[in-house]
Amino acid sequence: MRIASLAQLLDKHSLAAMVIVFLVATAFSVPLVSYAQDPYPSQAIAFFNARECPGGWTPTGNLLDVMTGRFLVPVMPNGTTQHTVETALASGENPTHTHSFSSSITLSSTYIHGVDGCCDDSQTSEGKYTFGGTTAASTSEVPYVQLLVCMKSHEPPGSGDIPSGVLMFTAGLDCPSGWSQPAATQGRFMVGLPAGGSPLATFGGDPLAPHEDRTHAHSFSGSFTPGSKSLTQAPWWKAWGYGHWGAQNYSGESGTASTGLPYMQILQCEKG
Repeated sequence: MRIASLAQLLDKHSLAAMVIVFLVATAFSVPLVSYAQDPYPSQAIAFFNARECPGGWTPTGNLLDVMTGRFLVPVMPNGTTQHTVETALASGENPTHTHSFSSSITLSSTYIHGVDGCCDDSQTSEGKYTFGGTTAASTSEVPYVQLLVCMKSHEPPGSGDIPSGVLMFTAGLDCPSGWSQPAATQGRFMVGLPAGGSPLATFGGDPLAPHEDRTHAHSFSGSFTPGSKSLTQAPWWKAWGYGHWGAQNYSGESGTASTGLPYMQILQCEKG
C-alpha cells in the first residue's frame, strides 16, 4: 500500500522530467572522442617521440602495421606508393649480409736442372689456380632510431598555420590542397641536416628506382707466397712443369649483395 501511495504522488510531468534527467545523464557518461587540434590534414603520417599517438592520430591499421620496422622513402617517378622492399626489421635489429668472391693466380713455369732420384712428386705444378668462397656475415652498421609512427585519422578543425616548406608523408594517392610533391627527395633516404650543410643537397648513388633493392659489391686484393721445398734428384724428363716459387698477387670484385635496408616507398608532400 505504501508503494501505491508513492506512485500516486507522481504525475505525468514529474515522470517526463525524470526521463529527461536520465537521458541527459546517460549522454554525458559516454566518453567523448578525442579530436586533434593540429592543422595537419587527414591521412598525414608522422613520427612521434612518444609511446602513444596523440588525439586524432592512430598507430594501427594495415598500412601502419606494414610500415613498422621500415624506413620511409618518398615515392619515386613511376613508383607505386606503399610498396615495400625487403623484410621489416625486428626491434633493435642490425641486419647482416654476405658476399661471394672468386679469383685466381697463375704460377709461371720453372725448369729444374740436374735432379734425379725420389721424392719430387709433391711439388706444385705450373698453371692457373682458381679459388673462391663466401665472406663471413657482416652487419651494415646503418645508424637509425626507432620512433612511433601515426596517421592522422580526422580532418583538422580549421586551416591552421603550417609553415611553408614542411615535408610530410601521406597515406593518400595525391597531395592535399596547398601541398605538392617535392622532386629532390624522391627515391632517397633523408638525413638530418649536418652543421654547415646545404638543404636538399644529394649524395651517394642515383635515386632508388621503383621497387629497387639496392645492391653493392666490394673490390679485394691480396698477395701470398707458396711455401718452398727442396728436391732430390729426378730423371731429366721430370725436370720441367714445376710452379715458380715467389709472391703471387690476386684481385677481383665480390659478388653483389643487398644493402639490407627495408623500406616503404610512400607519397611525400611539401607545404606551399
